[in-house]
Amino acid sequence: MSFITMSRTIYIIEKMIQEIFEMASVLIVDDAAFMRMSIKRMLEDNGHTMAGEASNGIEAVERYLDIKPDVVLLDIVMPKLDGLGVLDKIYKDSEVRKQPSFVMISAIGQEQITEAAFAMGADYYIMKPFDHEMVINRIKNVRSIRVLPEVKMSKPYEKVPKGPNKSLEEIVTEIIHDVGVPA
Repeated sequence: MSFITMSRTIYIIEKMIQEIFEMASVLIVDDAAFMRMSIKRMLEDNGHTMAGEASNGIEAVERYLDIKPDVVLLDIVMPKLDGLGVLDKIYKDSEVRKQPSFVMISAIGQEQITEAAFAMGADYYIMKPFDHEMVINRIKNVRSIRVLPEVKMSKPYEKVPKGPNKSLEEIVTEIIHDVGVPA
């Protein structure tokens, strides 16, 4: 591998890592004002930005289309349009270019609803009451998944085999090994 190729690879790795650890902008969608306030404090305490908030599903779709946040924390049971309806509208909207990350936060734990949420594009489903650290970790996880969606480095003319999804740490370690830096 030439010096220029190695320098370029290192630059790309640094940019990807920087994006992963950049704090996410989050849209909070819940019909309970106290829940939105609690989540807002939790986000701010952990360095994330509350990009906006909505108290019903129709408002959530409008806010999402206006601000296009990195992550949407979405309740299921809300007035006007429920969380599943929000997922459906956003994913079917032809104007949506940036695929959103959804973390569902709900007191409803029925298996059918959970499965429907995942089938419609939710990344995680968290039951209320929730642990703040868990929510923050899920935001970081969806952020890293969106930034590094199966990064694979290969040598020229080398066929890269398809394999199981790898963790961020495994991907970065592989890239570092490919560049030639011993771990």
